[in-house]
Amino acid sequence: MSIPFGLDRPYWVADPEVDVEYHIRHIALPKPGDWRQLMIQVARLHSRPLDPRPPAVEAYVIEGLDNVPKLPPGAFAVFLKIHHAIVDGMAAVHLMRELHTSTPENDAPTEGPRTVIADRDPSGIELFARGVDNNVRQARALRTPLGAGRDANAGRRPRPLADTRPRQPHGAGVRGA
Repeated sequence: MSIPFGLDRPYWVADPEVDVEYHIRHIALPKPGDWRQLMIQVARLHSRPLDPRPPAVEAYVIEGLDNVPKLPPGAFAVFLKIHHAIVDGMAAVHLMRELHTSTPENDAPTEGPRTVIADRDPSGIELFARGVDNNVRQARALRTPLGAGRDANAGRRPRPLADTRPRQPHGAGVRGA
């Protein structure tokens, strides 16, 4: 969700009307369907930016891999493009593991059903207030010396930078060639 007047970065909100068919697409390679054509198609798909409207996910089921060595007839490829704001590194590893299982059974331990309770969508005024608040916080952080106001550094002297020599005017100390 975008912030009024562009005052802050966008916020994630739950979207009950996600168009799954828009985000999961089914395509086929042209004949002869070889490795080169698959790589060209994936390069084209990857070069296009993700749609900024949530969810920032595109999945493609690519058929027509008829002349790719070592693939059985009817094989298909899956190309998945997900924004890093949705999955971190470990979540991506788990997702890839699940996509590449050879059996339909889930080997992961079950913890029982999970209920996700989504917060209501913020109003325009709330988004505006969040944007102003974040801008004020960022401005304060820029004015505060490094380490000041942090609990971890409370009572400590600031550490000197690696190079504490006094700065010389530009060109001073440089020997001619």
